[in-house]
Amino acid sequence: MLNGQSDSTQTLLKDFKLKVRGQFALHYETSEVNQSALSSLGAGAGLIFNKRVSIEFYAMGSLTTPERIAWDGGVNPNLESLTFFEGGGKLSYIFKPYRAIHVVVSSKFGGVHVEDNSTPATIISDDAFVWTPQVEAELNLTRAIKLSLGIGYRFTNRSNTFYKNNETNSPIFSAALRFGRFAK
Repeated sequence: MLNGQSDSTQTLLKDFKLKVRGQFALHYETSEVNQSALSSLGAGAGLIFNKRVSIEFYAMGSLTTPERIAWDGGVNPNLESLTFFEGGGKLSYIFKPYRAIHVVVSSKFGGVHVEDNSTPATIISDDAFVWTPQVEAELNLTRAIKLSLGIGYRFTNRSNTFYKNNETNSPIFSAALRFGRFAK
């Protein structure tokens, strides 16, 4: 120590503390494909950093089958055979997480796989990139359970086999039940 100065090293993040907690979520989502309802159910797991930033990986499968128009303009009769699978990541920012009801802004990104297995010998499938920005209202039900209700818009980059882009892009409504250690 010279001239009364401390010899401790100064850092930019000297008071920074990182708290990481895990979460598990059950997801429900409803949207529109080709002017028909599409409902999906799934699950996700991820981490929450300092109670504000969340990174989650999710997977969902369709519960319903929206109609699809055949290329000749008629309705395809094999409606029961069309299945949607979606999976990817979700990045969220949680505003004022200590309040009983608070706002979450999130963005889901990943892939969607559409499959038609109406004939056992041939499986026709298509894949597309999906991006869904959304705003959610989250309710702290208990210290370990949250209910989230959200609205957003799903964008897809392409879907050549079954639908056109304007038929798969749509508003979405989502609901999730989250489990984790959210409070002390």
